[in-house]
Amino acid sequence: MAIITRIRQLSTAVIAVIFIALGLFIIGGDLLSPNSSILNLFNRKEVVNINGVSISPQEFSDQLNTVRSNMAARLGRNINNDVEGDFLRYEALNELLYKHAILPQAERIGLTVTDEEVIDMVQGNNIHPELREAFRNQQTGEVDRNQIITFLNSLASLPPEQRAQFEAFERSLIPTRLRQKYAHLMTFSTYATRQEAERYYHDTNDRRAIKFLFVPFSSIPDSVIKYTEAELQAYLEAHSSRYKRKENRAIEYVTFSFKPSAKDSAKVKSKIMKLKEELATKPESEIQAFVANNSDLGTSYRDFKPADIPEEISRDSLKVGAVLGPYIKHGYYIIYRIVKKSQDSVASAKASHILFRFGDDKQKAKREAEQLLARIKSGADFATMAGMYSQDPGTQSRGGDLGWFTEKQMVEPFEKAVMNATKTGLIPNLVETEYGYHIINVTGLKTRDKYTIAAISKDILSSDETKNQAFVKAGEFAKARNAKEYVDKVIAAKDLISIQALEIPEDARSINNLTDPRVRDIVRWAYADERKIGDVSEVFELQDQYLVAMLRDKTEEGEATLRDVREQVIKDYIKDKKAEMIRQKLSNLKGRTLEDLQKAYGAGAEVIEQSDINPITSNIRQANYAPYVVGATYALKKGERSGIIRDDYGMFIIEVTQTDEASELADYNTYKNQIEERRRLQTEDNILKAIRKLAKVKDNTARYF
Repeated sequence: MAIITRIRQLSTAVIAVIFIALGLFIIGGDLLSPNSSILNLFNRKEVVNINGVSISPQEFSDQLNTVRSNMAARLGRNINNDVEGDFLRYEALNELLYKHAILPQAERIGLTVTDEEVIDMVQGNNIHPELREAFRNQQTGEVDRNQIITFLNSLASLPPEQRAQFEAFERSLIPTRLRQKYAHLMTFSTYATRQEAERYYHDTNDRRAIKFLFVPFSSIPDSVIKYTEAELQAYLEAHSSRYKRKENRAIEYVTFSFKPSAKDSAKVKSKIMKLKEELATKPESEIQAFVANNSDLGTSYRDFKPADIPEEISRDSLKVGAVLGPYIKHGYYIIYRIVKKSQDSVASAKASHILFRFGDDKQKAKREAEQLLARIKSGADFATMAGMYSQDPGTQSRGGDLGWFTEKQMVEPFEKAVMNATKTGLIPNLVETEYGYHIINVTGLKTRDKYTIAAISKDILSSDETKNQAFVKAGEFAKARNAKEYVDKVIAAKDLISIQALEIPEDARSINNLTDPRVRDIVRWAYADERKIGDVSEVFELQDQYLVAMLRDKTEEGEATLRDVREQVIKDYIKDKKAEMIRQKLSNLKGRTLEDLQKAYGAGAEVIEQSDINPITSNIRQANYAPYVVGATYALKKGERSGIIRDDYGMFIIEVTQTDEASELADYNTYKNQIEERRRLQTEDNILKAIRKLAKVKDNTARYF
């Protein structure tokens, strides 16, 4: 880039080359799944089409690599494609959208980036954020421009790969700034009129009260509505715009677990037992290093308050020098050594409680609490009574148990009662706090003891033998060449179950209960262009099992058939028929009031009053979301009655009983600013959505990347 060359020529300073900036361009690993076929992928003609421009797999892969590298540099770590692949793909597509749809428009309307702006982004007053971060002086926090210039002058001596990476960054400066200008042009062109601000003010503050007759669709049993296949087909054809068939794949699959066997577990247990013997004899000065060198979860050597002590360690076993375990926890064998005991700066105690809130009648709450306290004194189980009577939802389900807590954690009367207890057990009197009356059972006396505990964890892993045995079985199964051979192998195996997954969109991240990130490999296999119904997959490795799949069905995007959307058509058909029945019956009723109509309609109809209707909300009592009802409310004057209105949950007739209009304001700028700020925040996202639509983006990236 000529501008950058000029910058290099202007510099005479000589400082050590700063390589931090090169972190901006770290290239991650291969983006393709290990189960994907590189040759097949790059033989395809396009994975995205934007505004008639075909994006090849190679171009998309290059863009994906760039996004991945920039993200790695920004976060200062490697990128996990399994976890962050969806975001990377989305960002890569957005970059291509800018390149092929937005930037041409920006250039057409005269937006440019001058040479002076480029210099400004590299060493001026508005240095690019990534350069600013890379060349920040750690002492002052300010960017060091001399270091930038020296780095630029040293580029010729860098390895070709690093030089190429920086040149790629150079090339991105102009389109990035042009994109920012375009976004700012749109963002700061947002505007709200006084009339919009006034309307928003009234929508927020006006209130209406209504009375309405409501006949829910649920008042008519589904079984009342009869239909034939011909009627369903006719309904589908009449409402075809509602139903679009989405692209879909259906598979069957079998899994071969390689979870650790009993033999594997015994082998790990033997190792942890040897470590336990060694841990017991280690001098205190060597324990921390010993733990760090032998624990699969890294160093675990720290102080524990009573509340933090692992639940598997009982209070009675907290003796200095004791070595405890092994315990099995979260797939690990764990041993502990109680290294030392010391005093904490704050005291801890443990208790359970039953709460009676004051409510509207404080004396009644006290009487009820005293009666229950007497029952507990007579032998009633505290935890059972807490589950039945406590009004603290946070502890009711666990028998009132609050666990260990420290000083200043509880309100003063409660804390005083527990911390001053001289023995465990029931406190004989009620304790009153701002929350109500408490019945308290002290389960752990006040203590300042804390313990230094060392822990060694060993992962219970599958052995190579266990994994190999499962892989051999899966490999034999994957030799099936078609659906018949697949089914024959399932039948012959006897101990295997073939599981169906009938709805798998191309961007699926899970299949049934399989949530391993590598599920994406299976999805890409199912959506491969060459895939045919009956094909059997290679062996896929998931977290603790191998999987072999068979493609059961494939559905392409297009007009839906009755078979595709049968359940939804039946549901919609039934609702429409119920609406017709209710409308017909309501139309024939006579009555001056809604109560008259309710009585004439009979079972299923009810009259409801609601006083808090406003245009911002669309919730109606008994009917939840009802936007048509709310809209109709604001088309009526006080005392007027609507016709029959259909909404999501049933049929309505409404009357407006009260209108409360907010007073007019002299100045609506506050509301005007709120509208404009909301629009500014939404502008870029709305631009992308609009351009995606206008550019007729065809996105097939999820099936390949």
